[in-house]
Amino acid sequence: SYKVTETGTTGTIGYDEAGKFTGERGKAQFKNDRIEGELQITKIVASDMSEDQTKPFTVKVVMNDDSIDGEYAVAEGGTVTFTKGVAMLTLKHDQEKTIKGLPAGARFTLTEVLEGDDAKLYTFSWSGITSEPRDSSKVTSNVQEGKVLSATVTNKRTQGGLTISKKLVLAATDTDVKRNFTFNVALDDTSVNGTFDGVEFKDGKATVTVTGEGSQTIEGLPANVGYTVTEADHPGYQLTGVTVDGVAVNGFEAKGAISDAGSRVEFTNTREYTNAKVLKVWDDANNQDGK
Repeated sequence: SYKVTETGTTGTIGYDEAGKFTGERGKAQFKNDRIEGELQITKIVASDMSEDQTKPFTVKVVMNDDSIDGEYAVAEGGTVTFTKGVAMLTLKHDQEKTIKGLPAGARFTLTEVLEGDDAKLYTFSWSGITSEPRDSSKVTSNVQEGKVLSATVTNKRTQGGLTISKKLVLAATDTDVKRNFTFNVALDDTSVNGTFDGVEFKDGKATVTVTGEGSQTIEGLPANVGYTVTEADHPGYQLTGVTVDGVAVNGFEAKGAISDAGSRVEFTNTREYTNAKVLKVWDDANNQDGK
């Protein structure tokens, strides 16, 4: 759309009260100014993981006007290319891009593109612009004359938990039940660092201690990340079984992926006993006591 402004006249253009041309001629000059607005998109990634802070995400901008085509200036630097009203923006955490020169009144829709594993690893929601109709999964509105419309898309990494349990067989005393058993946890994502439910991870690895017949749950771990849990050797106890989410597995390590519903592994140990044969020898010096 354009705004038309009269910039000057030469001579006289005559019309009577009825609007009929009177024959007087002249020239009028007009200037057409395109009515424009701007669209600003900001990315926020709510995650403690270092790789998420530098990960690029894609936002799709769809205009309802196919004539919006070619390069448009970005206020923060560079340009964005529209092809028949569609453009793709790449944004990282705490980054924003402001598209300049969009025609006022043009309707647009903003969506985030999450594909493959990213669709499982992250959730997203929009804020800032009141979508018409309301929908947190996308933004639909109109470019406004002389204004900057700002929308923010926030990503959160899906979280889950891992529970490690210990089961004892032939445990005869309270000492067995109170004994500490050590487990090593290794995540496939080595960028996981920090303390989760009291368990410290460094480069995706942690050591967990569980008592006999006890368990340890670690919440807040990144969902859909693979894990491996192994048990350290404990003299006097033999590892006789491992289950993952209630299903027995072959071997002596638990493998799986962190579930947002909570993953569970259980290690069963059997108490080892030693059989001893006792021989009673009676040595009374040839029955000197007469017994």
